[in-house]
Amino acid sequence: MKFKKGDRVKHKEYDLTGVVESTMYGTSPMLSSTIQLSGVDGEDNWLRESEFEKIEVPKVPKWFHEAYKFVLKHSISGVKAKEDMIYYISRCGYGHRFHVDNAVFEDGKERSEHTEYVNEHKIELIRAILEGYEVEQEPLYEVVLFKDDYVRLLLTKQGNSSYRPEYDVENEGYWKQKLTKDEIEEASELHGVDYMKIAKKVEEVKK
Repeated sequence: MKFKKGDRVKHKEYDLTGVVESTMYGTSPMLSSTIQLSGVDGEDNWLRESEFEKIEVPKVPKWFHEAYKFVLKHSISGVKAKEDMIYYISRCGYGHRFHVDNAVFEDGKERSEHTEYVNEHKIELIRAILEGYEVEQEPLYEVVLFKDDYVRLLLTKQGNSSYRPEYDVENEGYWKQKLTKDEIEEASELHGVDYMKIAKKVEEVKK
């Protein structure tokens, strides 16, 4: 089975697209695996998986996803939320920063890089709102304060807005030692030290 619930797919030959609701393996080599799509009418709407291909959806930053969640939560309908979000994207760059009206986010900061990103990716972001999207995995970093042949002393996060050094061999999963850029910047402000200068990006391990 090559598709999973939530995948957007299109028929290879006909004008038929949808979102996978359910999947079913063939019960024998003679029977094909099938999928069930949302928005396809009829009681017997199981379709051959082999006749479809996945639609690759755009990836968006986490902060954009959080902004859209806020709009969805405070909108009267999903359609109105889409309209509003497209408006916020479209108006960006014409004397406006990217900002969702009435939204208050965790750090309370206006980020110029958000506006720059939206200006450079307007078409992709509008497509993401209309067709669906995946949330990008934020890059993670480690801030190594000291290391020798045996141990490393790392900056760790130990709750909301609480950061302290911790040896990695003593950290049994209680403290977060892989940090986002925002977390490192928060720690830098609290401690008066620019930790980003020594932060090292953690490379993803491909499975």
